[in-house]
Amino acid sequence: ARRIQHHKFESETKVTLASKTPNEMAGMLLLKDEKHQYSFLISKPNATNLKMSIQKISEGTTEEVAGIMVPNKEEL
Repeated sequence: ARRIQHHKFESETKVTLASKTPNEMAGMLLLKDEKHQYSFLISKPNATNLKMSIQKISEGTTEEVAGIMVPNKEEL
């Protein structure tokens, strides 16, 4: 983990989702402070697709900012 010091930055991760149930997710959390975060998530809503999404967490609410379905691959 590393603290973000500027609004312009780059980050990289490799995620393998070995999900057996539709509710499991894997990803990365961008933490600004206790009340403001973004999560970059991969979930498996069905057997043939993965869903990649960005969620904004602010003041106790969660909003999906973007989401896309992609073919199920071992690694993204």
